[in-house]
Amino acid sequence: MSSNSSKLRHRWKEEEPEKYQAYLLQQRIRNKERRDKKKTKQAEEMPTRAALQQIEREKLAQRERSRRYREKKAAQSCSTTVREPRESTTIASSTGKKRCEMTEEERRKHDSEVRKNHYSRMSDQMKTARKKIDKERKQKKREEEKAKETTAAIGLINLLKRLPKTQQNVGSKIMSSNSSKLRHRWKEEEPEKYQAYLLQQRIRNKERRDKKKTKRAEEMPTRAALQQIEREKLAQRERGRRYREKKAAQSCSTTVRQPHESTTVASSTGKRRCDMTEEERRKHDSEVRKNHYSRMSDQMKTARKKIDKERKQKKREEEKAKETTAAIGLINLLKRLPKTQQNVGSKVNMKYPYVMCCL
Repeated sequence: MSSNSSKLRHRWKEEEPEKYQAYLLQQRIRNKERRDKKKTKQAEEMPTRAALQQIEREKLAQRERSRRYREKKAAQSCSTTVREPRESTTIASSTGKKRCEMTEEERRKHDSEVRKNHYSRMSDQMKTARKKIDKERKQKKREEEKAKETTAAIGLINLLKRLPKTQQNVGSKIMSSNSSKLRHRWKEEEPEKYQAYLLQQRIRNKERRDKKKTKRAEEMPTRAALQQIEREKLAQRERGRRYREKKAAQSCSTTVRQPHESTTVASSTGKRRCDMTEEERRKHDSEVRKNHYSRMSDQMKTARKKIDKERKQKKREEEKAKETTAAIGLINLLKRLPKTQQNVGSKVNMKYPYVMCCL
């Protein structure tokens, strides 16, 4: 099963180990050059979904090769060497005391030495995994603390909202900054200046968003950057939801709902629909549909058009399927007839011109 090159390598490994080691070194150098070239190419090009999937497949294949290599080495060591008894990692205390007998300072120093000794005996993979776990734990702890602070702030804001006006002013002095106080004063006393400030903020925010989009388009997207984008989208949806709820509450508290106007169209002839002729009923129904359509919103009109388009397309497909089924049945019937009767049947089947082509 082996090729000539593999046979040559096996012969070098058994008979000429120096030449085999030189060959392995040459292969390592070539593989490193190939990997560096691939990394440079991936960094220069815009990553696509197929490219990211290929990178994941290569990583999985590399892990599988490493796993097989470790299993092979473990099997060789089990078959050729005797396992030595494991050395104890316990560090004797410099004071000669048990841990329960130590003071607080001595116990802290002793625990630090034990951790350092344990960490120094770990493999590189275990150290990397340990760092990753610690990083995730610290990040989770920070997020929990931030969530607690936010919850406390929201509770304080709601408490201040329930207070009377005089006490609210005291609370706002504690919570508000000088810039927010200035904005509130503009909003109440100088609305023109406040509108100019809002316009200026919109322009600045748009410039900031454009700059951020350009920067993200130029850089290579990382996992942290993608997670940040998702968080920004969620925050934007939350702000939109709060804004809609605020507007709905304002409209409910300030406006009174008007009674719904009737959409009934009076007949031009003054008759009831059951008393009309066929032509008058058709005209009346057309006027009712036009009036109803004119009162619909743009979103409802778009949805209505989409539904009508799908319904008509489905109807056309059903009609075409029925015609095809009928044509196929007629073709099978004509095929079973004798030659003389097939000519008579072909005159009947002129309704389907493409049927004669299938015969």
